Amino acid sequence: MAPPSFSYPGLLIVGDAAGFLMHAGVLIRGVDFAVASGVLAAETIKEAGRPDADALARYDDKLKASFVLRDLLAFKNADKVLSGQFAFDTLPKFVNSLLRNYFTIEDRPPTLASALKTTLGGGGVTLTRLLINMLNALAYL
Repeated sequence: MAPPSFSYPGLLIVGDAAGFLMHAGVLIRGVDFAVASGVLAAETIKEAGRPDADALARYDDKLKASFVLRDLLAFKNADKVLSGQFAFDTLPKFVNSLLRNYFTIEDRPPTLASALKTTLGGGGVTLTRLLINMLNALAYL
């Protein structure tokens, strides 16, 4: 959780220390937030010329005006969507099977509906489970 302020007398909190990196399984998001916060901190220090609280408080304003805090809030629930077996195991295997069934031509070219029906029948994934996971993902956006 982010601190109520990212600036204190003689101190600016940036990058991962400020909570700008998000880790969800193998996905890492927020390196751009961390780098941008460092740039904004450097600009603030250069403009301030002194390490007192009022001078450094402009860093918080710069963060609020930049994409950093806005986009961080937009991705705040990414870990809930992108974690777990479904996102990194079940869904990729399902999509792989679906595409294999769609692009494998035997007697005649399959339709997307027939490939979906074949995939749902053998992969351990039900249409209900797919829809529930999609709705859960939408709820976090």
